[in-house]
Parts: sequence; structure tokens; C-alpha cells
Amino acid sequence: MITEPVYLENVHSVMRLEEVPQKILVPNPGGRKLVIKPEESGYDKEQVFTSDCLPHSIPYELLGLVKFPDGSVYPKYRANVVTSEELDLNGEPGYQNGIDTINKVAWWLTWQKKMLEAKSIKKSDIECFDYKSENLSSYWLASPGSFNYGSDAYFGPGAVFYGRVFCGNGGTFNSNGYWYAFRVAVRPVMTLASKVQIDPPNITWVSL
Repeated sequence: MITEPVYLENVHSVMRLEEVPQKILVPNPGGRKLVIKPEESGYDKEQVFTSDCLPHSIPYELLGLVKFPDGSVYPKYRANVVTSEELDLNGEPGYQNGIDTINKVAWWLTWQKKMLEAKSIKKSDIECFDYKSENLSSYWLASPGSFNYGSDAYFGPGAVFYGRVFCGNGGTFNSNGYWYAFRVAVRPVMTLASKVQIDPPNITWVSL
């Protein structure tokens, strides 16, 4: 695989395994604005995400390869940055819409040509690399999670907080009726629209 960073505009639509870049620099599309309304998040105010929430050039690193039902293979990447703006999820709307809202923020700020998919990172993604060694702010996982603490159960979208995985940022939605979540950033992932020609052995597969 190519170890030097490659600009997204230089990525081919078809490549051999040895041509797959380990790192890609993705241009920030710029000029975008997304308003998350209270009915979506459960937060009592509108939350605004703009292109300024991410750097001018967004660094991505390879997670692994995705195999589709038709047998086609594409590379998937994680952003090595998180949004400077944080997303607050609260109450039943935050619980019901949380994962869709997290994905929506990531997609809106990054989607562009040469991407097959743009979403938020999720739990199965962070299992593919040493996320505990990273020096990033807390970020949401677009995956459901839960844990018990005494007689209470906490459940809702997961998050990575100081190198540890939590349900929310320490405690999200509580079975005793106390529903809340702290503000946490969003971390994008993308699947390139670049078909990889490979031989089956020794491949790390990741989920969409």
C-alpha cells in the first residue's frame, strides 16, 4: 500500500491492492451549514454545524476494506480529526434520533465526489485500530451502547471519552427516567468510490 498521503483528487476509480493509499487528504467542501433542530436532538436550542468545524484539508487514514454483497471491494477511512463544534443529545428525541443525527452531521460536512459513503465513526470501526493511543477530543460513536451502574442502566449512542468507550459521555439515557447527554464532537469516516482489485487472502475487512 502507498504510505505517503495522497490527495483525494488523485485517487483512481479502480486500483490494485498495492495502490491503495494508507492516508488521504480530503478537501473541506466549504460553504456548508447544517442546523440540528430541538425536535431532532432534544436540546432546547438549535445547534449549528458549518464547514468551519473541520480543517481546510481533512486527514483520513485507512481502516480496512469493505466487501459488498456483489463481491466488490472498496477502502474505508477514518478522519484523524473531530468537529470543533459538539453535538448535544437529550431526552427521548436524542435517544430516538441520536445515531441518525450523528451520521447526518458527518455526511453533511464531508460528502463529495469520489466518496461512496460518508458517515460517523462507529464501534466496529474503532476496533480496527488503536484508538486509545490517539490524542483527540471526545467523539460520538454512531452505534448503540449500554452499561449497568448499580441499579441503573445507561443506554444510547456510544462515545469515546479519554481513550475509553462509554455509552454517551459517561452516562447518556438512564432507566430511572433521567435522560441527558453531554456535548461530544463528531468524527467522520468515508468509503472511497474506488474499486479494489485483490486476491482474497490476508485482508482486513471492516463493516459499512
